[in-house]
Amino acid sequence: MIKKQKNISKKNAQLKKYLDKYFKLRYLLLLAIGILALALFSDFMIVVILMVAFLPVIAWSQILSKIIPHINVDLLSGVSALLGYLYGPWITLVYTIFSGFYALYKSSFIRYLQVVRVIFVALTNFVMAYFTDMTFNQYFIIGIIVQNVILYFVYSVLDPDPIQNYTHRGTHLLSNLLIVRYIFVPLVAFLNMF
Repeated sequence: MIKKQKNISKKNAQLKKYLDKYFKLRYLLLLAIGILALALFSDFMIVVILMVAFLPVIAWSQILSKIIPHINVDLLSGVSALLGYLYGPWITLVYTIFSGFYALYKSSFIRYLQVVRVIFVALTNFVMAYFTDMTFNQYFIIGIIVQNVILYFVYSVLDPDPIQNYTHRGTHLLSNLLIVRYIFVPLVAFLNMF
C-alpha cells in the first residue's frame, strides 16, 4: 500500500512538473494571440490549410502516374488551377512549383520531361489566374485544354513517342475533368460561402 502511494505521488509530481513546464502564462498568451491571428487572417489560413491538405494528394497522384504506365492521373494542374482561381497568380505559381517538385521527389520520378511539365503547368496556371471573370468550370476546362495543347507540342519535340503522348494528354484531360466535376466544383461552392 505504501509503495502504491509512492507511485501515485511520484506520478502526481511528474504531472505537476509537466503542467508547470508547458502551461505557463506566456504559452497561454501565445495561444490566445494565435487564435486571434487565425480569426483576423482566416482567408490566409484557408489558403495554408488547402495547400497543406493538397500536398500529399498531389504526391500520391504522381506516384500513381508512375506506377501505371502511359496513364497520367496528375492532380497538380487541377489543384493549382483551383488555387489560381481562388487566390491569385502568385500563390498558384509558388505552390505549383513547390508541390510539383515535392511530388517528383516523393515519387523518385525526376526526369527532364516531368520538370518541364511542372514548369509549364505553373506558367499556364499563372497566366490563367488573371482570367477569373468567368465561372470556375469554364476557367478550369480552358486551362486544362491549354495545358494539354502546350504540353503535347513540347512533349512531341522533347520525346517523340506519339502513343505515349496521346495517352498522357488524353488521360490527363479526362482525369482532370472528372476531378473538376466531382471534387473541385463542390469545393469552390463551399469555399465561396466564406
